[in-house]
Amino acid sequence: MINQEVLGVVGPYASDVTLAAGTVYTPGQLVAISPISTSVKISNFSRYIFRTVPSDFMAARALAKYMVENLQKKMRLFSSIPKVTIVSL
Repeated sequence: MINQEVLGVVGPYASDVTLAAGTVYTPGQLVAISPISTSVKISNFSRYIFRTVPSDFMAARALAKYMVENLQKKMRLFSSIPKVTIVSL
C-alpha cells in the first residue's frame, strides 16, 4: 500500500477493524485516526495508529469511581479472561 497521494486515514469504525487495518497501514507508514475505537489493544499497537477516545480501561475506571463515590454502590468485577484479577470495590 504505497500511494504518496494518501496522507492518512480517518477510521476505521471499530476496534477490531482498526487492529486489522493497522497491520496494513503500519508497514506503509500510513497514519490512521479512529474516532471510536476503544480497545486497550490499540494502545501501543503501532506508532501510526491513533484514536480520539479513551480506552475501555479508562472509561471503566472512571465509571467505577463515579459509581462508588457518587452513588455509594459496591460492585464486583468478574472476568472469564485468564489472569484477570477479581476486585471488589
